[in-house]
Amino acid sequence: MPSEQRPSALALVTLLLAMSMSPFAVVAQDDVTCCNSTDFDLYLMGEADDGTLTPFDEDLESDESDSQSTLVTPSILSEIKIGTWGVVWGTEGGYENSTWEFSIPYEVEGAVGVTINSTLEIRIGGSYYDGDGGIDPYLTGSGVLQINVDVGSGNVNDGDLIELTLTVRSLLFSQPGDDAGIRFLWGSEANDARISVRFPLVDIEMKDASVLGRLVYFPIVLRSGFDDRMWTGSTGGISVQSAEVSQMPIATTVEGGVEVTFVWEAPDDSVGGSIRVDFQLKPQNGLQIDTTRTHEIVFGEDTGDSGWYPANEPLRTGGSTLDLEIDAKWNGYVVDREAMIKFDGSMSQWMRWGLDNIGNQSLSSNSWWRNLNSYSDSVPSADKHNGRVDDSELLALQGHLTGSATNLRSFMSNGLSLEIEAILGVNPIELGPTEITIDMGGTRAFSADAVTIFIDTSYNYDSMEAERQVLVETFVRSSTEEYWTEIELTAEIRSTLLEDLGAVAADDIEYKHRRWVVLEVLTVDEPELDPELDFRV
Repeated sequence: MPSEQRPSALALVTLLLAMSMSPFAVVAQDDVTCCNSTDFDLYLMGEADDGTLTPFDEDLESDESDSQSTLVTPSILSEIKIGTWGVVWGTEGGYENSTWEFSIPYEVEGAVGVTINSTLEIRIGGSYYDGDGGIDPYLTGSGVLQINVDVGSGNVNDGDLIELTLTVRSLLFSQPGDDAGIRFLWGSEANDARISVRFPLVDIEMKDASVLGRLVYFPIVLRSGFDDRMWTGSTGGISVQSAEVSQMPIATTVEGGVEVTFVWEAPDDSVGGSIRVDFQLKPQNGLQIDTTRTHEIVFGEDTGDSGWYPANEPLRTGGSTLDLEIDAKWNGYVVDREAMIKFDGSMSQWMRWGLDNIGNQSLSSNSWWRNLNSYSDSVPSADKHNGRVDDSELLALQGHLTGSATNLRSFMSNGLSLEIEAILGVNPIELGPTEITIDMGGTRAFSADAVTIFIDTSYNYDSMEAERQVLVETFVRSSTEEYWTEIELTAEIRSTLLEDLGAVAADDIEYKHRRWVVLEVLTVDEPELDPELDFRV
């Protein structure tokens, strides 16, 4: 999530400590659900033969060279399919008569221009509609081909296929050269081919609030065909009584979508009554979906679900900051290396929840925390699923990580989406005695507060016999998901008077190399490291 959803400096536990204060209750109302048909864009993505549609403009490639394309040449005389793009819809509802506007960038190559006939076919479940680009339009240079399609009213069902197919025919090039053709492009910010539609996009359900102490929990369920991406691929949030709630929400997957629970601490002078909650969701630029619910809150007993602790494993993709510090010393034969990995946000919520669920047999088959089921007997029953991280659970994880290089690599790569070799400089199997400690920060409770992992290790390195060593290189794993939204990197290696670090080489990152009479230091300092940067020192 963008900065709008990043955790505030205040920990969720700070709010939880107020639970012992005077309680109040929520008078349940019917859930409020929206929304009807919405005007939005679906962007064309993927290869021509197996393309997809997405409402999230952040999915578009930032580099124009990563655009997808189809080239049509004069040698093709018959009708040709430019591409097919589709998505399985995940909501149900009616859609009204409207005109869907399709646009796709083009470039005429090796000719002055081209006359072309084009047709766009739209499939909505079992219904089909089509439109054309006009009578023999003449295209020159570069521009955008536009096709309008009149779509009649109907109903879309959960699981219906929404599909676009673009075809062209009867191409007539003006003054063509040997390499004449017309290229259609899509999939990037520069070539953002799209279709503008009026259609049901997402069902938003504002559920009954629940109360624990002075904390009020507002769960909101987003159901669409895009699962948790409807939240992680958007920006959004809530305001309570017109005041924005900045605390990071708790996001968990539910059937057909994602549930996002916001936490609000009632002011000390609150007397309850009608509490207005405004929710907004922005899946793409120019589109904001708003819905509102008023909760009647009165003083009384705590009521509602225990919304402060999620029943399902939290998402790791809601936005997290990462601070990596590496401190290494080399004496000519052995490298002593300390690494500090500090993170907050959704990744912290995921780790705190996972530690408290060691031995939970209901974990999904792809949950990393199933790896710790064998430690279940070492965790007392009183420590399990109690909403906090206990010493026994920390010891279980620390023992697992130090037990084998494979375990450490698995946790870092499949859990935190980090490459441990890039952080430690060598394959973990080459490490000497290694100590791993975990600091939960100011609270052991479920929260988005920072968690810090310390790795203190060493390995043999003889410059006369080995290849040159790596201080640090790309450590964020390539993934279709965005786990880390902000990264800070500090790395340093020092040598003694008798040992020379030698020549230093770096790819796509700056460094400082300083020499004194008795000391040599190589430093990398990147306060705002691009998570997608491919680098090495």
